[in-house]
Amino acid sequence: MQPVADRDVELFRRGISPTSKCLIGLSVACALVALDGRRQWTETARAELQRGLAPIQQLVALPWRSGEQSLQYLTLQQDLLRRVDQLEAENDRLRIEARNIDLLQQENSVLRQLQDLPTEGLALRRAVQLVQRGRDGASQRFLINAGSLEGLRPGLALVAPDGVVGQVIAVDAHSAQVALLSDQGQATPVQIARNSLRAVLVGEGLPNRASLRFLANNADVKPGDQLLTSGLDGVYPPGMPVATVLTVERDSQSDFAIVACRPSAATETRRHFVVVEPSAPAPPMGRHREYSEQP
Repeated sequence: MQPVADRDVELFRRGISPTSKCLIGLSVACALVALDGRRQWTETARAELQRGLAPIQQLVALPWRSGEQSLQYLTLQQDLLRRVDQLEAENDRLRIEARNIDLLQQENSVLRQLQDLPTEGLALRRAVQLVQRGRDGASQRFLINAGSLEGLRPGLALVAPDGVVGQVIAVDAHSAQVALLSDQGQATPVQIARNSLRAVLVGEGLPNRASLRFLANNADVKPGDQLLTSGLDGVYPPGMPVATVLTVERDSQSDFAIVACRPSAATETRRHFVVVEPSAPAPPMGRHREYSEQP
């Protein structure tokens, strides 16, 4: 049998039983609930407690708030970048559309000018478009989008509103090759608008380069003179602008002057042209002198 002293020590070591603890906790909870119903008793204590816990609550919530703000910033940044990309794409599209509109307006202006070309004395008049230039920059030939099935054949003239362009030299079913006035050896009968002096303009094989050949050393020609088609070859309509005289060199040791010219038609910037054929060789226009005549 266990002594009484030992039993007292064991009871003391045990402390309060779990059941007793539960009853005490329930009693305290009920008392607090009862007191909470009467705010005048607990409001002050609650306010002081919240005031004391506020810094701790803010400190605990700080990482969450920082993460939320960072996420909002990143989301806003992505939205702004996406919007900037959309605006840049829209700006590029509008620039392309504006450029296309400008090109269309320029082409419409050219087409209206082509329609205004005189038709008197022409047996054939067909609008064509450039489809391919020479592979090298120095080539003085290009292709147009009409051929034998459209009534084209070698020898027809190609003109633009600002003057003669060249001559058809080869034809396929739906395309034709054109030699420009500046093509090597391309010869065009012309006359000086100022005095009707006749000559032959010959291409030099270089862009916008041609010259008057076999013109007497003392012929009446000077820089700035305008050259027109004479119409004597039956290829080009008479009176169309051909070229402008740039320089005139006279050498006493030579019988002929060296006359450099620049074709009038701006072929580098044009895409639309007209193929024409005179219905008959032109009659003499006023008083003429042969290009080889010596005064």
